[in-house]
Amino acid sequence: MTESLDEVSTEYGSVGRSRQPSRGFLLGHVSAQAEANGHDGKPVTPDDVIFSLNAFKQASSAILAYYRHVVKAEKSVIAT
Repeated sequence: MTESLDEVSTEYGSVGRSRQPSRGFLLGHVSAQAEANGHDGKPVTPDDVIFSLNAFKQASSAILAYYRHVVKAEKSVIAT
């Protein structure tokens, strides 16, 4: 997610197409954009997103604090 510079509390997805929190915000689901590509031009996978989240949380105390309530990220297949 990228913060908007001119809208308070607004973020736009770079990879994610949508996000849907559950009631009580205990769980959430993020749908990826099919056309999202990494720096190498290959499609971004759920494993890429999970790896990046975990790496950022380890590398940055600010990101760790922001995502302190996220205890686990896992991929799932949602039937459409």
